[in-house]
Amino acid sequence: DCTVDANLYAIGWYCGNAGNTTHPGGQKTANAWWLYDMSGNVYEWVWDWYQVAYESDVGINPVGPTSGSERVRRGGAYYSEAHYGRSALRRDDSPGTRYYGVGFRLLRSLP
Repeated sequence: DCTVDANLYAIGWYCGNAGNTTHPGGQKTANAWWLYDMSGNVYEWVWDWYQVAYESDVGINPVGPTSGSERVRRGGAYYSEAHYGRSALRRDDSPGTRYYGVGFRLLRSLP
């Protein structure tokens, strides 16, 4: 179901507004934390190993297991329905898996 989601429409690309293709970064409004492109367009591979559920008292930014066979991807893609566009949504895949709708984010520590 690719119905329009007003919140995601403003900050990310998904099946309701992407025209079935990826888009260059920075074309949507920043999210509530002033970060761009955190929802939709392409799923984001993250370094965390996947586990089905976190412990009940994980707090903010849980680390997860120290090893595993599946990595986490987050945030939905241009072909995804709106509910997949949440960064809290976690999906799992083998590190060797490749999809046209999955990417990664380069990060740098501040000096």
